[in-house]
Amino acid sequence: MRRRALVGAIVLAAAVGVGPSETAADAATRKASVFVAPNGSDARSCKRRGAPCRTFNRAYRAARAGQVVQVAGGRYPGQTIRAIRGRTGPRVVFRPAPRARPVLGGLTFRGADFITVQGMRTAVKGSEPGRGNRHGIFVGPGSRYIKLRRMRAGSVSTWKADHVVVRGGSYGPCHAVAGASSVCGNSTIDVSTNVTIAGALFHDYRFDESCFSGGADCHWECMYVNGSRNITIKRSRFRDCALFDIFVTLSGPDAYNMGHRNLRIESNWFDTPWDESSPAGATRSRSTALSLAWCSNSPRGYRNVLIRFNSFQRNTGLVTHRDPCVFEDVRAIGNLLAYSGSCEPRVKYRYNLWSRAIRRGKCHRTDRIGGRRFPYVSQRSGSRFNFHLRTRRTAAHNLVPRLAGCPRDIDWQRRPMQRRCDAGSDERRFRR
Repeated sequence: MRRRALVGAIVLAAAVGVGPSETAADAATRKASVFVAPNGSDARSCKRRGAPCRTFNRAYRAARAGQVVQVAGGRYPGQTIRAIRGRTGPRVVFRPAPRARPVLGGLTFRGADFITVQGMRTAVKGSEPGRGNRHGIFVGPGSRYIKLRRMRAGSVSTWKADHVVVRGGSYGPCHAVAGASSVCGNSTIDVSTNVTIAGALFHDYRFDESCFSGGADCHWECMYVNGSRNITIKRSRFRDCALFDIFVTLSGPDAYNMGHRNLRIESNWFDTPWDESSPAGATRSRSTALSLAWCSNSPRGYRNVLIRFNSFQRNTGLVTHRDPCVFEDVRAIGNLLAYSGSCEPRVKYRYNLWSRAIRRGKCHRTDRIGGRRFPYVSQRSGSRFNFHLRTRRTAAHNLVPRLAGCPRDIDWQRRPMQRRCDAGSDERRFRR
């Protein structure tokens, strides 16, 4: 039994993205060994509260593997943490001092490895264009085993990074800006591997006024996934996004060569995206919450893609582009979404519930056609949306017919009474 437990712990550690030799113990129980403060100096040792360093990069170099860096409250300029040759786990953990509120002018990882940053926020831009946007977080090429916990920033992006975990937190606002630099961008997973995003909120990715000026060409979404391997996006919420909630594509030679393999999008909430026709005429009306888009004729295309147990607003759903592309084992299972009028023949649909808000139809015999609404706790869009399923018998129990081979949701639960198949994100946290 002890051997089984040890093996299980190793498997769990790999699943959540902890580094080699790192345990899952909460870093909050460890004492701080390195200190950083806005009024510190990188000429100091960083080893005493009274002698803090000034930058995260200096603190990272002063810390040994597994040590905690305590971050004093106050405003910091943008922080860049750079690589240290040979750095291994366990992770160096950056956490706020008790009752402190550090505010960062952005955070960038340049090849740095084995780092956790938790419980901090980025600064808000105070001038136009893009006033009100929060500064973003960027995990750059070569960075590995980076974990972001309960962060609040404008966006979080990876490029050629590996083993990145984003757990909880809030990302937005970050409005598109035309013809000028911005302090944030789309939250992006770009030619990266082994990335997990769990329990995060992505919100307020709209068009800035500059997008409506002559010649401006803004393309925007809450999340952009471009070339991926072993990516999971789960239990996260997307609202007030322009054009798309998640836009999955293959753009550029690196993404063309990588393709998408082992992409899982499950148990998320997708609100209806905004159609940004003009500042005065914007409407929440796009049926393009989740898009599997242009493949650029990549020979790798989409392989082993699972879109499962997601809850969509009643008038939006999954769209695909019919360009030549490899679709191999792409599955849409147990989602609540709008039927737009056609089914993608390269996608395997099972146990979905389709609303009639746009059109009436379904894509497989195990699917079911619902009404114009779904039995969510709150049907409204925007900041007060709540797509947990109600627990009343007349609502959540009658979503999808009981059939052989019913799937279970992400928590391995069935609906109450276990009389029906699962569809949509679960209701376990909702109490009447």
